[in-house]
Amino acid sequence: MVLCAFVLCPREVSNRAVLCPLCCFHFVNDIDSIAEGVEGAITGSSTVQVTHMLHADDLCLTANRPDQLQTMLNRFDEYAKRKRLTINTAKSEVVHFNSHGINVPAFSVGGAPLANKDSSKFLGMVFYRTHNIAKSTEHMLGPFMAGCHRIRQFAREHRLIDRPHALLWLAKCYAFPASMYACQIWGTWFMKKGSEFDSPLQTAHLCFLKSVLGVKRSTPNWAVLRECGQEPLQFRAGTVACSRRLCMQVLLKLLLTESAGLRSS
Repeated sequence: MVLCAFVLCPREVSNRAVLCPLCCFHFVNDIDSIAEGVEGAITGSSTVQVTHMLHADDLCLTANRPDQLQTMLNRFDEYAKRKRLTINTAKSEVVHFNSHGINVPAFSVGGAPLANKDSSKFLGMVFYRTHNIAKSTEHMLGPFMAGCHRIRQFAREHRLIDRPHALLWLAKCYAFPASMYACQIWGTWFMKKGSEFDSPLQTAHLCFLKSVLGVKRSTPNWAVLRECGQEPLQFRAGTVACSRRLCMQVLLKLLLTESAGLRSS
């Protein structure tokens, strides 16, 4: 038996606390109310428009019309006050995608103006107002280069510099996963024929492999990848997307099977 009871908390929960996303999720499970009657931003599908995206305690509001975005901000301010939540306006930013010039609408929350930025980070990926996917890829160079530096340092400390297979396995475990965040978004741009090596992240990847093998920079890229048993990094985006789709199909099948079993019993 599990006993549950309400406990008074004398202090606020820090946004870095482990309980913060969980508490926020239970408090904002009706956040959709701020988008009622709002069309939202258009997408690649003419029948789909997005008003907001929520992940834990991070909220992103999208709209094509400035008045509708300000309407959602006003509702969100009232919503937060009603829930006794605090909006961190210092970390809240506005990005005017595909905008030209400096004459752009200004937005505010509870009287506090929101800063206009050329880019914004959401779930680990940087989105630029020009929709420059190649520039978003450059943001992933930092984690990749840091991972490669740590691998070389580890190899020197444990005398593994002359063992290429060990360096490749370490790269697969540490450097590559660190640079694959949001690869389903930025990776698709470089999956076109002839664009496999246009990514700056892929350039750094090939430089690392060639240094491990001890070959010249002029060595053909495909030959280096085959020798190392690897493929262009952005190809992992398709693998991840397919694996997630397969997992969802298996989960849905299990749920349907279990539901049918419960009905028959």
